[in-house]
Amino acid sequence: MNQQNSPSGATPEEANQEFLRQLLQYQRRIFTFILTLIPRRSDAEDIFQKTLIVMVQKYKYFEPGSNFNAWALKIARLEVLHHRAQHRTSKVLFDSTLFENVLQCAEARFPEMDLRTKALSQCMEKLSERDQRLIYLRYNQSRSIKDVARLVSRPIQGMYKVMARIHQSLRECIDRTMAKEEWA
Repeated sequence: MNQQNSPSGATPEEANQEFLRQLLQYQRRIFTFILTLIPRRSDAEDIFQKTLIVMVQKYKYFEPGSNFNAWALKIARLEVLHHRAQHRTSKVLFDSTLFENVLQCAEARFPEMDLRTKALSQCMEKLSERDQRLIYLRYNQSRSIKDVARLVSRPIQGMYKVMARIHQSLRECIDRTMAKEEWA
């Protein structure tokens, strides 16, 4: 990316850093959006990779100060549509009208998902260090409950109960936080 084509006239290095910062911030949301629309995870992963490639190629056209998330989701949407066009013979393909309805619903839910994600982050901070570690092992490292139980030397059944308690605590905290946001 040359300086003339980089967003906001930033140096190429600054533009690359800004792109990476925003990509890291929104990558999970982009993948979740794709996964919402594509039934097979392996296909969704392929589409996500293609979306990232297009984003890198097109970032020089990104308008500074505009919504990176919306821009990224538009690219993801086009990649999903391209994938659907290439796989029209697939047995698991919604008709166009249904697919458009699902697409619009998914796009409409993102503002609420932003608030829920923010609430989740706040609620995670309220957990004890031990509970935070268990959540980290389970979800950030994609470990099974059985693996987590083995790592922390706890019985598997006990670990299921602990994780259920943590999930319930987080769910209640998120609901309370969301309710406060509605009235703020």
